[in-house]
This record gives sequence, C-alpha cells and structure tokens, in this order.
Amino acid sequence: MRGIERLKQHGVEFNILTLINNQTVKKAKEIYRYHCDNGFFFHQYIPCVEFDEDGNLRPFSINGEDWGKFLFDLFEEWIKEDVKRVSIRLFDSIMEYLVYGRYNVCYMGKSCVQYFVV
Repeated sequence: MRGIERLKQHGVEFNILTLINNQTVKKAKEIYRYHCDNGFFFHQYIPCVEFDEDGNLRPFSINGEDWGKFLFDLFEEWIKEDVKRVSIRLFDSIMEYLVYGRYNVCYMGKSCVQYFVV
C-alpha cells in the first residue's frame, strides 16, 4: 500500500487488476467496496480459469455461471451511485460499444496485435 500512497501523493492515476478465483467469486460487492474505500477508482477484474491435462477446471478456477453472477453483482453495486466516479473496464467497454459502436479493448474486437502493458 505504500506504493499506492506514493502514486496518490503525486497525482498518478493507476488501475487495480483483480483476479477472481473460487474463493473470491462470491464476494463481488465486498471486493468492489474495498477498492472504492481505499481510493481505487480504475478497476479491472479477470476470471481465474485454468484447466488440468484432462480438460477439467482446476479447483481454484471459476466457471462461467459463477463469473456471470460475479459480474451481475458487481454491476448492481457499481450502477447504484458510482458509474460516474469509478471506471470498471469491462462495463466501460460494453457501454462504449453500445453508444459509439466501437471497441476500446482489443479482446472485444478483431485483433490484439497492438497492445502495450506496463
């Protein structure tokens, strides 16, 4: 948290990337509130999905139904009062597409060729 405090002191915007696994998938509202309460206003959530050699989900992974419920709960919490204050990348991307007809993330479009991450 010291690094985050330093970023805040210098006015640097940052993004929180949260991996959702089998232990956290039922805690969308708690995780979201924790991020907001700590001044994290740019969120990304990604599902933990890994398969074993037989093609079965590993125990720490989440399935599509649980991921969908997580996103639903997250959206319900976000839309109440934070839609103008908090950026959730997936929801922002969906809304951008619905309003402007363009994708602002490569995984929703046709290609991820030019993607830079630090």
